Order: sequence, then C-alpha cells, then structure tokens
Amino acid sequence: MDNWKIDYKNQLMHFSDTPFELAEESYLLPFERPLLSGTPKINLEIEGKKVGNILFDVGFNGGLILPISVASHFKSNESKIILDQSTSGIYGANTDSLLVKNLKVGVGGVETKIPVEFSTLNKALLGNEFLKHFTVIINYDKEEIYLQKQQEIHIAAPHNFSVAILNDSLWVVSRTAPEIPLELGETLLSVNGKKPSELFISHCDYVMNIRKLLEQDSLKAQKMNGSFLNISFK
Repeated sequence: MDNWKIDYKNQLMHFSDTPFELAEESYLLPFERPLLSGTPKINLEIEGKKVGNILFDVGFNGGLILPISVASHFKSNESKIILDQSTSGIYGANTDSLLVKNLKVGVGGVETKIPVEFSTLNKALLGNEFLKHFTVIINYDKEEIYLQKQQEIHIAAPHNFSVAILNDSLWVVSRTAPEIPLELGETLLSVNGKKPSELFISHCDYVMNIRKLLEQDSLKAQKMNGSFLNISFK
C-alpha cells in the first residue's frame, strides 16, 4: 500500500492503493525515501534555517529531537539540560544528554514555537507529540506528506525527572537534571510513598501511564538510605 492516512483524532490508520482525498487546507511536506527504509526523511526550517535528514517517524512518541552538533546554530532565552536513560534497546539502556531550547519551527508551511531537544545520541526525529495535532496523509508514489491541521499545536516542555521500574519493589532514576541531587541509575525505595507494583500492574501499564505520575506539581522520592527528596516540576 503506497498511501497512508493517520487519523490521530479518532486513532485510526487507513491504507490504500489509490491516493486519499485532500482537504483544501493541506500543508505539503516533500520527503525522500531511504533505500532500505520506509521511514520518510524530511527537511524542516528552524529559526529560519534549513535542517535536513530528519526522520518523519510515526513510531516515535516525542516531538522534535535533533543532534547536539547543530544546537549551537540556534539561540534561545529558554533552555535546560536533561540527563536521560529512558531509551532502551536490545543492548540495554542508552544514556543521553539532552539540551532543550524553545525555537520557532516550520514544518511544510506550518510555523510554531515548540521545545526542541538536542541529543548527544545524534537522533534526528519528528514524532507523534507534534504530528498528533494533524491528520497525516503519506503518498509514497509522489514522496509527499500532507498535514491537515486539527487543533492548535501545543507541546509541553519535557520533564526533567522520571523513574523506571527496577523490580516490583524498587524504582530506578531514568531521567534527571543537574539541579536535582539524584543520579541516573540511582535506586529509589518509593515514589510518593508507592512501590512500582502499587502503581502499575505491568510494564505496558507503566509505559501507558507513567506520564500521569509526572503531571503532578511535585514528587516525593525516597532514597535507599530512607531519606526523602521533594522534586518540583514548576
């Protein structure tokens, strides 16, 4: 099937041998198709500068992430540093340092200001946190993507702290920042007085619902020595 339609609003995907009908207001985003991959590769404008070789990745749940090597080209009065170990692969967790800047981004004619993450792992991805504001149509024959806007674009700044499940009884710090006195990989006895098994029934439940835990104004983490630390998200 050379034609895809992703309806984020109704959580539906459609596939067809013939092109889908386009709405009057559709933003056009040309792409290149890598030889050994079906993931489109696109160009974007960031603060008026062209940035290429970005994967249009509907399997990535974040917003826009770029290699740290290009971060110095963009100035921002709002930025922060995050240390991250939340991405896991077949060889274990990857440790990343993220620099986050609020920047004006242009995607196929759509312009908006969003937090852009710059990664030391040299990722270049545009994902669902941005795309969910649209109905997305991909025509692989023409190598064109059409974005049909469904709502105003808003992407919250990434959390500077997160935890993963070490086992039923213990947490492990998977994201932190220089201003938080907890290290990546540090083990915690409880978060808000709860063990992992008291909040999540499975790893899938954790993946789907960890964001709800982080949407609070603050968390109370209990270290292995029994002491408590309040972490504010304001």
